[in-house]
Amino acid sequence: MTKQTYRQAFSSHDAAAAYAKRYTNSTYDNLLWDIEREQLRELIRSHCAESSRHRALDFATGTGRVLPVISEFFPSVVGVDVAQPMLDIAKASCPTATLHQADLSTGALLPEAPFQLVTAFRFLFNAEEELRASALRGIRANLADEGSVLIINNHGSTPSIRSVSHAAWTMVRPFLKLNHNRLSHRAVMRLLKDSGFEIVEWRSTGLAGEKLWRLLPSAIVARVERKASRSRAMKWVLLNRLYACRPLTNPSVR
Repeated sequence: MTKQTYRQAFSSHDAAAAYAKRYTNSTYDNLLWDIEREQLRELIRSHCAESSRHRALDFATGTGRVLPVISEFFPSVVGVDVAQPMLDIAKASCPTATLHQADLSTGALLPEAPFQLVTAFRFLFNAEEELRASALRGIRANLADEGSVLIINNHGSTPSIRSVSHAAWTMVRPFLKLNHNRLSHRAVMRLLKDSGFEIVEWRSTGLAGEKLWRLLPSAIVARVERKASRSRAMKWVLLNRLYACRPLTNPSVR
């Protein structure tokens, strides 16, 4: 049987609906999204000058949860995804957004380009290595050169407390076939640089994990997560990283 690629992961309505349920009020993923949403707003305020005059794109928009946030700052907001079932849900998330079913990794230019801001959430970690590189090149081609920003996250970063615990558990229980994907901070830096970007600022969140969320009162976990996300000392050991990047002036894109 041929392994499903990330491009195909949400090609069915059932898969899109199941993904949307991850971000209901009672989930750990939704708690982290609440924190990342505030971090996203802070990064936009810091790095997107005069956003009210420009356009923004949410790449791999999925169910469109990022679209309402960037629409707070930009008068023209666009979402793009390869999966039409995801776009059907996204339309309800932000009715004013323009949505395109397209694959930017093939070099496609959207009619609204160039954009001052492109966001990309939960793509980098999930995508295959070749797709990461080609998608970043496609994003770079759709960005304006002057003052433009890419805000992209990695929700499985190493080093982190949770990655260390996963590694330790694997050593203790070698007969378990655990599959804990990882994408290191250094690998992200290298990938972005090779694709024509430089990181100018980053934030992080994600300390407790799903298991503690289920074991402890949600209010306690939420308090700990919010405090950790604001701590400089904890920045390097949290799982989710959110990067604000600028296009390089003279990139040597591979």
